[in-house]
Amino acid sequence: MFLMALFVPSSLAATWPQEADWVPFAANGAALTDVCGDFAGNDDWDIIGDPVDAASYYSFDGTDYFFRLRVGGDPTQSASAWTNFEWSIGFETDFDAANPKYDYSIVLDGGSETVTLYENTVGSDDYTRDDAEVALGVYVGAPSTSTPGVDPGANHAGELNAASSLCGGDDYFIDVWVPGAELQALTGIMDIGETAAVVFNSTNGTWKDTAGCDGTVEDCGSWTAA
Repeated sequence: MFLMALFVPSSLAATWPQEADWVPFAANGAALTDVCGDFAGNDDWDIIGDPVDAASYYSFDGTDYFFRLRVGGDPTQSASAWTNFEWSIGFETDFDAANPKYDYSIVLDGGSETVTLYENTVGSDDYTRDDAEVALGVYVGAPSTSTPGVDPGANHAGELNAASSLCGGDDYFIDVWVPGAELQALTGIMDIGETAAVVFNSTNGTWKDTAGCDGTVEDCGSWTAA
């Protein structure tokens, strides 16, 4: 991804949400789902979810925004290091039918251990090959334990055993958070529930798995399929 207008905002610690405070992202009126093994790669690359255990969630405590992905394997290589991969959530905010791009994304980069808020200024007809260009804010992304009610300190990312096993092994949550005032000021997003979201991951600029639209039924080339 090409970085422009880069700055590192000041960060104040948040508190990870309680389990009951997470709201599933929806697709076509139902919780966002994704099937097991719908790409070639490691289990921690595999975004998974079913109607009961959704693929992705969000939460807002009035101060900070939190985002969660469910993956099919442990995304860390040690207690203090992610695997060298990227996990992302993209947001469609203007619903411009003539321009199918997503508008913003939040990306956890396991290699650099950063959480970055991006603006996607140049769209692509196949949005699953469309990397955002402008970094609006960068946060410390080293892994913490995202235990409910616990202060993660300066880290804006954490992982937690999801207590589910949709694909045969242990599932894990990847959680990230960004300050609400900064997200609102930089993107104009005031209510996450009024956006459309797509969850994806990538390595070396190549998207590997996209929740909700890369199984055998739906087409990832269309934003509406997400």
